[in-house]
Amino acid sequence: YLQLGAFASRESAQKHAAEVARVTSRSPTISSVKTATGQILHRVRIGPLFSSREATEVSDRVIAADLGTPYVIAE
Repeated sequence: YLQLGAFASRESAQKHAAEVARVTSRSPTISSVKTATGQILHRVRIGPLFSSREATEVSDRVIAADLGTPYVIAE
C-alpha cells in the first residue's frame, strides 16, 4: 500500500483522495483509525500494490502533481 496522507478532517481526506484519483489510475481508499490520544485520523491509501514498480509509478505521479510524498506501508 501507499499512504498518501492522514487527516483529522474526513472532508480533507476525501478532497485529497479525489485530487489523487485525478492523477493516477488507482482509486484511493479512506480508513479511519483512533490514535492512542483518542484523535480520529482518516488515512488516504492506494493498494494493494503488487510490485515496487507500480508503487514507484503511482508515487511519482502524486509527487509530480504536488500532492505530497507517499510512502509504502505493509498491511
